[in-house]
Amino acid sequence: MAVAAVPPHGSVVDCDLLIIGSGPAGVTVATEMVGTPHKVILLDSGGARETPQARDLLRGYVWPHGSHEPLENNRRRQFGGTSTAWGGRCIPMDAIDLVRRSWIPFSGWPLEWQDINVHLARATALCEAGDAVFDVSAAFPERQREMIRGFDGADIVSHMLERWGPPTNFARRYGPSLERSGNVTVMLNSTVTGLKLDAATRRVESAEVTAIAGHRFTVRARNIVLACGGIENARILLASNDVAPAGIGNDFDNVGRYYMSHLSGMHAWAELKDCGKSFVFEFEKHRETYVRRRLWVTPEAQRREEIGNAIATFLTPFADSAYQTPALSSAIFLAKFGIDLARQRSTASFKDNRKLLFRHMSCVARNLPELLPQIAEAGRQRYFSKRRLPILLPRKTDLNNRFGLCYQTEHAPNADSRIVLHTERDALGVPRVEVRIAFSDLDVRTVVTTHALIKKQFRESGTGELIYNEKTLAGDVLDKLRSFDSAAHHAGTTRMSADQRNGVVDKNCRVHGTQNLFVAGSSVFPTSSHANPTLTIVTLALRLAAHVKTF
Repeated sequence: MAVAAVPPHGSVVDCDLLIIGSGPAGVTVATEMVGTPHKVILLDSGGARETPQARDLLRGYVWPHGSHEPLENNRRRQFGGTSTAWGGRCIPMDAIDLVRRSWIPFSGWPLEWQDINVHLARATALCEAGDAVFDVSAAFPERQREMIRGFDGADIVSHMLERWGPPTNFARRYGPSLERSGNVTVMLNSTVTGLKLDAATRRVESAEVTAIAGHRFTVRARNIVLACGGIENARILLASNDVAPAGIGNDFDNVGRYYMSHLSGMHAWAELKDCGKSFVFEFEKHRETYVRRRLWVTPEAQRREEIGNAIATFLTPFADSAYQTPALSSAIFLAKFGIDLARQRSTASFKDNRKLLFRHMSCVARNLPELLPQIAEAGRQRYFSKRRLPILLPRKTDLNNRFGLCYQTEHAPNADSRIVLHTERDALGVPRVEVRIAFSDLDVRTVVTTHALIKKQFRESGTGELIYNEKTLAGDVLDKLRSFDSAAHHAGTTRMSADQRNGVVDKNCRVHGTQNLFVAGSSVFPTSSHANPTLTIVTLALRLAAHVKTF
């Protein structure tokens, strides 16, 4: 790939388009610029691999302590960004996600669903998730449409599909095309520490870049795309405060606010009347792509119940100890420990866990004949197939008709859920961030009502029973939210709006109050939907690239 050497200290580099960040959003914009007359520079703070020094730049603070996972978790500061670690799950947003919903404050996008849907096929292809087919009838017209025969009704349907990429490492997959382009240059280990705004023209004239402590250079660009993720996009805008004291795009105190993710968990299980062929539990293949069915709360039910968007699936993982023999549980523990140990490159964990490791190794040794076929099949499906199986699922026959229900629901926009700058600075002098995540009654009610609707439909259809403690569910959800894990679904911190009083970027992702600064990524989402963000990130990046090409 055309990875440029770091420019000399104090130098100034010029380009037509500067893209800051090389995750799915940044690489997508860069890929779409290949072959154009534009001279493009793609900057990333990390290198080909993440280093401890780069990882430390992700560190931040959480308030209250423990209410959110550590900020260096779930993120990557390297070429490819979080695409080097994501699972490949591709789900499009629904039409209802973009409209204003009276019961969800701050909902509504300044775009029509078709404005982004027109790019969905290309986005699905870039994520290597096959065709943009997300309905069972279109993908498998000859097969049973429902996940559970006879289950679907007015409130819950199960004919929607999610698609899974390999998963795609955007740096590895699209780096070669950037190398061949001739007009796109990648600069690694180059951290943007601030953007320079011209107060008179409202143009961002340049980006200040630090390669290593004390080694700095400047990139001047006609247009700039900020594509550093839901946390870092807000951080850079807030920290670029030499001309705009509150930060660029923050005249109305919206940068960093409305931080959203998704609520997810497992508090219930289903017992089915028929868990044989009438229940499609496993992954299916649509051509070469793994797909899976899921339950979805219909728009009509969302409106009637006044809840957020929600999906659920029977995602009882192969590694869940509730569905394993002790020997298999020990084998999985040892495998995970080995992976963690290799990543840490340390022997401290082995010394600290010697007794526990010995117990698990003894269990595996005693049951090796029983385990070998299971381990071989799991390894074949997970690692040696042409396309990796996304998640290891147990056989239906091993679950004793007990299928865990995993939900994923919308996190409603909330001005009190936000990212702010901390007083501590990182090694390059940039203020670290502090996350103050917040939830509302609507978030909890969405989870509770989703369970109630699924339970009701099981009973009315006569297909089974959803079992959970209705009295404690709301409390269980609240308990889970007290130590929240975002799974890297960071959204909303530079939200899109028609009016700059209500957001940070316009419908073309241009920062309000600037002429040439754009933002790519899930930070521009006004609402989070139920959907994993990557597919929509790529879709919006394609739309942004088409817009920037016209300049």
